[in-house]
Amino acid sequence: MENEQGATSNEQIIWGFQYFCDQCDGRLEVRPTQEAAKADCLTHRQQKHGGLIPANGDRIEYAAIGRRPTPTEGSSSGGCAAFVIVATIVIAIIAVVYVSRH
Repeated sequence: MENEQGATSNEQIIWGFQYFCDQCDGRLEVRPTQEAAKADCLTHRQQKHGGLIPANGDRIEYAAIGRRPTPTEGSSSGGCAAFVIVATIVIAIIAVVYVSRH
């Protein structure tokens, strides 16, 4: 089931910023930061509109860059299991050394 932003319950939307030119009816690629989208805006104005604000206007909007799975509760990267395995091996080695010396 999707929420109002189009994400399902097991994913998160990664947000960024996108520049739109209403004069050219164009949009540039979604950027991770607002500063990057503002740089796109200035570059577009220089290249297409002589450095001026387009007659029909332009804007920067919040836009989806992509999606990633939502981490589930109780999920683990296995760090705890690795610690238990290493601790068990260390204890076994200590036990073997102790038994072999006595």
